Amino acid sequence: MLKGEKVNIRPMCNDDLEFFYLWHTEQEHMGNFMGADMYYKDMYFENMKKNLTDYTALFAMIEDKENRPLGIINYHQKNSHVVAEIGMLLAYPADRGKGIGEEALRLFTDYLFRTKAIARIQYQTRVDNAAMRRIGEKVGYTVEGVLRNYFYDQGRFRDYYMIAMTKEDWLAKHVE
Repeated sequence: MLKGEKVNIRPMCNDDLEFFYLWHTEQEHMGNFMGADMYYKDMYFENMKKNLTDYTALFAMIEDKENRPLGIINYHQKNSHVVAEIGMLLAYPADRGKGIGEEALRLFTDYLFRTKAIARIQYQTRVDNAAMRRIGEKVGYTVEGVLRNYFYDQGRFRDYYMIAMTKEDWLAKHVE
């Protein structure tokens, strides 16, 4: 478990799948920058159970200090196996804008760079998602460019930022 001042991060387990399913299928949880989708629940659970056993990925729960689920953070290694693609969702609007996402990203980034053979961590976010861009920049990530018409979301093709950090840059700022 990763422990911060505001949040703890722990690996997701089968008991968490109800939360994960709910968060991905209701727009209020996905926020303004990701579209909720409809899934066959049994197939969704079956697929996620497979994902939870994939050694090149980790799905983790973000919880407050009272163990209340706030959202998820995850990574999977890209084809090169030295690049980690991450994603994060704070599922409840009332929990956004309080530094929770920043702390979760900082804890998870440190964990990945210190424990995995990863040279780079990256994520994409819609260009109109200023909060997710700021969170990355506060943690030390860099906007590397714009991916034009990168993803079809909420009825149209959207531009996304590519935001990344290298292990070298992280360790240079966080050597103990």
